[in-house]
Amino acid sequence: MNEATAAALAAINTDFYRDHAAEFSATRSAPWPGWDRLLPALRAVPGCGAVRVLDVGCGNGRFARYLASALAPRAVEVCGVDASEPLLTDARAAGPPSARWLCADVVAAPDALPSGPFDLVALFAVIHGVPGRERRRALLAACAARAAPGGRLAFTTWRRGEGERSVAWNTYSSRAGVPIDCSQLELGDHLIPWGDGEEVIRYFHDLDESELATCTAGLPLVLEQRYRADGRTGDQNEYLVFRAR
Repeated sequence: MNEATAAALAAINTDFYRDHAAEFSATRSAPWPGWDRLLPALRAVPGCGAVRVLDVGCGNGRFARYLASALAPRAVEVCGVDASEPLLTDARAAGPPSARWLCADVVAAPDALPSGPFDLVALFAVIHGVPGRERRRALLAACAARAAPGGRLAFTTWRRGEGERSVAWNTYSSRAGVPIDCSQLELGDHLIPWGDGEEVIRYFHDLDESELATCTAGLPLVLEQRYRADGRTGDQNEYLVFRAR
């Protein structure tokens, strides 16, 4: 995928999370059940200091709120990073006092991530919104570099159900100011509608088994857990949890 196409796809999601932040945030208040399986490793972080967490794509900060409750009385220091200032406004308003929030587009510039090290680097509902295999790999590499030795890196990818709606690329291109060059798309790239119509959309990439097997190859990570959880059917998110070497 060339840079122009990747930038055009990223702009679709940037526009969505800017223009529809309030309605999106309203649907993202409850914790995900799959998060519970991360707790044993976090409770076992050595020492008595705060557990250090980098939440990449933190949205409205609900993971920080979950950790503050689930790990109490142990302190948690969460650094949440997101490109949507409206979602970060919600995070600042409702997040734990110990959290800090950074507005940065780490899809375009992964090195903008705080340096760490962190006991957990989390990317929940993030990777499937990153256009281009190289960009997904670059973001994961930057995140792996910020995990403390013995810490964890965890990411999810969304497993959409059979027959879920998508918007045709030619339909989008016919109305877009910047049409998408379909020759640059990768297998698994989709446009998914928000709500009942097809006017409001997000970009989504369905990571296949081949990419999941190679996206962290060569990084100082060891796969520790892989499981499905969450959603109406209890299996709509796939989690991959790695231990950093």
